[in-house]
Amino acid sequence: MKKYISFIFTLIFLLWSKDLPAVTAQNIKLSNGFEVILIENHQSPVISCVVTVKTGASNEDFSNSGVSHMLEHLLFNGTRKRTQEELYRETDFYGIYNNAHTDMDYTNYIVLVEKSHIEKALDIQSDMLFNSIFPENKFEKEKGIILNEIARDMSEPSSFEDELFNLRFFDGTPYNLPVIGLPETIKNISREQVKEYYERYYIPNNMTALIMGDFDSKDMLMFTNKYFGKYPPQKPSKEQTYSLKIKGQRFEANSKVIHSSIDMGMPLSEIDKEDFYSMSIITAILDSELKERINRNLHEKNRADVFDINASIDFNKHFSLLKISASFPPNLGPQDVENAIIEELIKFSSEPIDEDRRKGIVLSVKVQEIFLSEKPHYYGMVKGKFIAVGGWNFAKNYVQNLENVSKTQLEKIAKKYLSNPSFMINLITPGDSSIEDIRKQIKGDYYQKSIKEE
Repeated sequence: MKKYISFIFTLIFLLWSKDLPAVTAQNIKLSNGFEVILIENHQSPVISCVVTVKTGASNEDFSNSGVSHMLEHLLFNGTRKRTQEELYRETDFYGIYNNAHTDMDYTNYIVLVEKSHIEKALDIQSDMLFNSIFPENKFEKEKGIILNEIARDMSEPSSFEDELFNLRFFDGTPYNLPVIGLPETIKNISREQVKEYYERYYIPNNMTALIMGDFDSKDMLMFTNKYFGKYPPQKPSKEQTYSLKIKGQRFEANSKVIHSSIDMGMPLSEIDKEDFYSMSIITAILDSELKERINRNLHEKNRADVFDINASIDFNKHFSLLKISASFPPNLGPQDVENAIIEELIKFSSEPIDEDRRKGIVLSVKVQEIFLSEKPHYYGMVKGKFIAVGGWNFAKNYVQNLENVSKTQLEKIAKKYLSNPSFMINLITPGDSSIEDIRKQIKGDYYQKSIKEE
């Protein structure tokens, strides 16, 4: 019955999506190295331009943690041509949505506007990217805003779990630093440090613009040359390399939390390997099945249920990883949960992969791609990570590479990674220590070690 229902849904999706437009793109590099991806989409009279600057928290260390995020804020404070007030007045007058977002490997700058005002939007966006001046009278104010963001973020229990996991899993790399920054670093960072970072990474040959919407490509290429092509290229910074050494490590913290939680991380292959695409599908299947599998396993041993469990895959410029996270009641032993997860992964690795599940996962990704293409600025925001990590070819071919993975490959890769899994395990259980006390202790250990290694 399940297979029949799966087949019906697959058929409905295929019939529904077969006439929707596929995303076709032109990829052009300007003479100064600035990359432009043009995607015409004439469904609505709007155009978005998402410029991905290929730098983020992974280009930071303890001395300037949060500089990428702070710079994102500061770019809205005025340029050599426009004061902050003039910048805001123009964006309001022309109805320009103007926003930004910082992550580990990239920073996205987004404009969305009615198509007749796209030239003005590109003028403003390029001015912010290349001509920002960081007024001294705004600098301390932005520090205060960011420190409030950090305080808000640090008060969230889920943020604490992610923070501890990243500190330990990415130990010895910049990926164990928070994108938002450390409060002690933000308090002490200087305008000169921000300016030096800006001049090093905000160069045209370190940027890609994904422009999508209701335009003619010839006209849009002329606009991009006019507003982005006039800035000279600079010598790019040398790319760093990192390695992870976390297999089999286990960490535990006892804190004032209501429920217990476990986060398990396993390094996977680089994104240009076939393993990555196979594990992406396998992880999606696991995510849909794990809760039922784990609770059935625990019931057989007369144990309580987990509250929730999920599996996810993440990637960056240097690593990809499988992460399994679960929350469970204090009366359920952490070792019972860990054992159940390992047992079910081993069992999964020896089972045949359902072909309908494989097709369903790939189809759902294809449908998501179509939905994204209907919202130009969201499409650019999502693709920004792919572009920063693996270039436009990685972003463009991701869905096709998933589709190319066979059932046989999935079963082979499941055995490779899950038949004898080795995880870094991070456990948080109820105890007497405050989150802040644990945070101070662990941060001190990890960041002091990082300083000594520099």
